[in-house]
Amino acid sequence: MRRSFYDEADPNWADALYAYVVSSHAWTELEGKIARSAPRSDIDTLAAVRMLLGRLVEQSAEVLGIDSAQLGELCGRGLINCDDFLRQVPRLPCEGVDVQWQARQRLQLLRDLDEQVKTLGLDLDLGGEVPS
Repeated sequence: MRRSFYDEADPNWADALYAYVVSSHAWTELEGKIARSAPRSDIDTLAAVRMLLGRLVEQSAEVLGIDSAQLGELCGRGLINCDDFLRQVPRLPCEGVDVQWQARQRLQLLRDLDEQVKTLGLDLDLGGEVPS
């Protein structure tokens, strides 16, 4: 699932959706704990990261043809088993979606996310080459 955060020629949108939902849940929990004692600039960065993770979730759901109600149900369950999650979502992009354009948009979101996490001292090269 880590590959979902890097530049892939043909992203697996279902796996990416799961990775972004889990990351979003974890980030929100982390943000809540850190926000009590972090400097204002870090709080703003934490919120920006949460927003970008949310955009990645929404974009992946859109590519798969998942409507907002279904997405809300999937995200509202908390952290669930990967196999259970993937059984509930389409495995392929829905018909009529410009997958190449969406992949470019995804890559830009990942690079924006990388810029935000760098301000927190994390150099993850998100949107870059997949680490080996």
